[in-house]
Amino acid sequence: MKLKSKIETVPQSVIDEVAQKISEVQQLLTPYVITLSDEERRSLIKTSDKTISFVTKSNEYSKSNPEFIPNFMEVDQFNSNLDNYTSLLPVMKLANQLCGNLNDTTLMNGSDAFSASLQYYNFVKQADKNNVTNAKEIYADLSVRFTGRKTKKKEAAKLKDDGTHKSETTELKAA
Repeated sequence: MKLKSKIETVPQSVIDEVAQKISEVQQLLTPYVITLSDEERRSLIKTSDKTISFVTKSNEYSKSNPEFIPNFMEVDQFNSNLDNYTSLLPVMKLANQLCGNLNDTTLMNGSDAFSASLQYYNFVKQADKNNVTNAKEIYADLSVRFTGRKTKKKEAAKLKDDGTHKSETTELKAA
């Protein structure tokens, strides 16, 4: 699949302005939002469109038929929770859309930058093999990224030397 990889550079002034506005939004919402632990998130009852429809109907019925409200139920908190949910949901959807777009854009930019880096690295690697001036130092510095990784050639050579593949060795030991 061919992806659009030429993305216009975002001016620093736009980055600064966006960061400032996001900071302002965070400051505005700080008194009203919470942070849950993973355990707390798992323990909560999850909501969906069908669930919210049920909650909304229940809330409406509790207002029109208050005689069915249990004594232990906090009606004001019920109303407040539903109001917060319905008010924050569109904001959350906008934020999720923005996060998704930012994630996709940074993923594409990072992938393209890494691809260009590999092209440069491979050119420097070849230059080092040909003893081109300054290539050795650059190659040594950049090759640190790939230390500890086995190349296909090394794996093939090892396979050729001992005549067995790792999974075959495991199977032989098990037998």
